[in-house]
Amino acid sequence: MESDIEKNVIGSLILKPGFFQEVSEIISEKDFKIDLYRHAYSTLMRMKTRGEEIEITHLYLEMGRPESASKLAQSYDDCIFEPPYYARVLKKRNLQEQINEDAKNRQYEDLQKRISDLRLLGKPIELQQLTEIISKGETRNEIIKTGYKDLDAIVELELTDLMVLAGRPSVGKSLLGCAILANASKDCPAGIISFEMSPMKIVNRLCHAYSTDYLNSINPNLLIASPIPFSLNSVRKTLKDMISKKPVKIVLIDYLQLMSETKEFRSRHLEISFIIRSLKEIAKEFNVAMIVISSLSRGEKSSDSKPILSDLKESGDIEYTSDIVCFLHRSKTEMDADLIVAKNRNGKNGMVRLIWLKDKITYGSYEWRED
Repeated sequence: MESDIEKNVIGSLILKPGFFQEVSEIISEKDFKIDLYRHAYSTLMRMKTRGEEIEITHLYLEMGRPESASKLAQSYDDCIFEPPYYARVLKKRNLQEQINEDAKNRQYEDLQKRISDLRLLGKPIELQQLTEIISKGETRNEIIKTGYKDLDAIVELELTDLMVLAGRPSVGKSLLGCAILANASKDCPAGIISFEMSPMKIVNRLCHAYSTDYLNSINPNLLIASPIPFSLNSVRKTLKDMISKKPVKIVLIDYLQLMSETKEFRSRHLEISFIIRSLKEIAKEFNVAMIVISSLSRGEKSSDSKPILSDLKESGDIEYTSDIVCFLHRSKTEMDADLIVAKNRNGKNGMVRLIWLKDKITYGSYEWRED
């Protein structure tokens, strides 16, 4: 019964308040359905925070003497396990109910996350000593080369890294992103997930930039998809399908601001924050490097002024979540552009000069300098 599960959480905490911290990492007061036990849990947490003694009489008075408080006096009669056990049982109950509800409503992204949470519930975090990691040869992740030698001199794009490639409209963000993937696919399988262009348009662009012989050489390694709807669930499913065909190690998402979710958010800012954090989780889950194309906000700054991190459109979480942020900047009077490395979690910031290759309709690079 629901009341028995919630009663045992409260009863075990009264008996063994030393487990409060561990329990609070598993559940919150929102996990309780019954008002009495939800009230009791929040009251116990306040008492613990203030350093007060935990016992039934004090709890009864602190709660304002509710009429049904007599049930609390019986709440620890049958508690034979420690509080974290009952907390996990309560959390498991709620996750299973939410999974059923998500499946019924076809909320597949939420469904996938809750299934993952359920699998991890109660499992200890794997801890390794330094010597164990070194002995396994895991001192660093595999480095993905972008094919732009000057950029690779600054940035080391590793598996699970999230790189944001941002810029104003019509500067060639998608062109550069596709070129990086075409270059990377020379050494490893790569995937382009485009919400903006069809696969045929992407191929047409690549045909302008690369020789037929080169495209034939990377053909087995480069997978292209343009899924519908423009959602996290589409990204996850497409990436899963790609990996089932080839062990993809880098994926391009084009582009962030076209994505949306079916769940309601109070603002577009919060929705974008949720999406970018989830993309980082997907990169870690599938062990791939991820490049995400993003727009810049339309502020009052001149289009000739170089972008900075605060210009990222709709969400500061784009900056915080990303491992690498690059801005593609081109002035009105030039076709050549600067690729500004504004954030580089594992290295220095800097700037690469890109030259516009008119006949190939793409960018090439020839030098770099540090900030």
